[in-house]
Amino acid sequence: MRYSRSLRALVIVVVIASAAVGCSGSGGSQGNAGKQKPQSEQSVRTGKNGLKMTTVTGTIIRVDIDTRRFVLKPKNEQGLLIRFNPKSLKPTLDGKAAAPEDMKKGQRAEVDYIVKDDKEIARSVKLKSSK
Repeated sequence: MRYSRSLRALVIVVVIASAAVGCSGSGGSQGNAGKQKPQSEQSVRTGKNGLKMTTVTGTIIRVDIDTRRFVLKPKNEQGLLIRFNPKSLKPTLDGKAAAPEDMKKGQRAEVDYIVKDDKEIARSVKLKSSK
């Protein structure tokens, strides 16, 4: 009798734990880290410091210099919220050194970023002037 109560309690705990894990995978609180990008828009490599560096190309759809964030929209994908540190970011505009303030809505950009604490953090941004 005791054995069946213990077994029943264990089954209930396992079912509840499985449901909780299954529900958390699609939540919006995980940022963009788990989303896959099409092969033509993304490449992944290991950087000098051993961190996984991802390169993605798209159009900038929003820039907020004050909060140090911008949104890049790869073709046929949702926007990707990317954070940056102005001291370590190395942006270029048409191959020449630029500043984060040069990022504008509608520009095409190629961004190298790492994922840290489920947040995308830009390391370099190659901007193309909109002509």
